[in-house]
Amino acid sequence: MIKIAYKDILLLINGLSSVQAGAALRTRDVLTFNSIAVVGSSCAGKTTMLRRIKGSPLSQRAQISIPVRYTTRPGRMNDASGENFHLSRTAFAKKIRRGEIVFYWRKRMDARSEELFGFGPPVPGVIPIYSGNNGLLFNRKTVHPKSALNTTLFIGIYAPDEIRRKRLLRRSPDLASNKPAELKYRLEDGAEKVLSRVPIVINNHGPFMRRSGQDVVKLLTRIIRGHNT
Repeated sequence: MIKIAYKDILLLINGLSSVQAGAALRTRDVLTFNSIAVVGSSCAGKTTMLRRIKGSPLSQRAQISIPVRYTTRPGRMNDASGENFHLSRTAFAKKIRRGEIVFYWRKRMDARSEELFGFGPPVPGVIPIYSGNNGLLFNRKTVHPKSALNTTLFIGIYAPDEIRRKRLLRRSPDLASNKPAELKYRLEDGAEKVLSRVPIVINNHGPFMRRSGQDVVKLLTRIIRGHNT
C-alpha cells in the first residue's frame, strides 16, 4: 500500500506543466492506495496516456502493469487495439463467478443503458494502472468491491468539451449514425465534472499536449520511486 501526504503530492507534480492538483486532493490529508485508475470524459485522452505509460520504462521493467479491460460494450470503429476484451453479459458474469474478473462496475452509456467494465486479479507486488472511465466516479454504487474506491488513486485526464466533441466525431463517426443517443450522452458528460472528483489532473489539450504524455510517465515514476525508497 502506498501512502502519500497532501503536501508531498504537490511536490510530486512540481515542474510538470500539464499536471495540476484536483479539488478532491484537498479533502484528504493522506492518499492511501494500491492501484491507480486513469479516468476522464470521452476523448479527453485516456487511451493516449495509457499508451505512453505502456511504452515507458516503468512498464518494460514490470514496475507497473496495465491489465486488459473486459467489457460488455460492443466494439466500435477505431477502437484502440488491445485495450478492451469484449464479452457478452453471460460471459462477463461467468468470469466473475470464476474469479477471473475481480474489480468491475457499470458505466451509463446513454439515458437508458449501461455496460459492464472490469479487470482480472492484479499481479502480486506490481501496481496496476487501470484504464478506467467516469463510471468509477459517477456510478459508484455499482463498483465492486466497494473497497476499491478507497484504495485507488484516480488520475483525471482533462480536455475542454468542444475539443472532446471534435475528437469524438473524428474517432467514432459510426456513433452519429448508429448510436445517436450514446453520442449525445457522451458529449453532454461535461469534462469539468471530473476536476472536482480526482486529486490529480493531467491537462491534455492545446499546448499541454506537447508535455502531457511525458508528464504522466514522470509523475508515475516519481510515485513508484518514492514507494520503493
